[in-house]
Amino acid sequence: MTSLLTQVGDVYTAPDGVVYSPTDEPALDPSLFEGTLSPVSDPMPSPVVQEVVRFEDLPLGSAATRRAIARWSDGTESVALSWYGDLCGHPHNTN
Repeated sequence: MTSLLTQVGDVYTAPDGVVYSPTDEPALDPSLFEGTLSPVSDPMPSPVVQEVVRFEDLPLGSAATRRAIARWSDGTESVALSWYGDLCGHPHNTN
């Protein structure tokens, strides 16, 4: 392909249909764009679970029956996960 595109006006159509042609426009000076881009990734990563502190049963009518409380990498403690447990094996089940 590069041997076909030697001067302005030469055209090459690739098998996938993309058309290539050299131009007489000057190349972009990368120094013009220094310091103008913002970071793409989050500068502060999300906290991760360091330790599961306890499991708790939740009262009837809650959005779940059990939850796990975790200590996070930022030092806080909060609910990491809530779920519906197996009611047949629940210690408060009388059946």
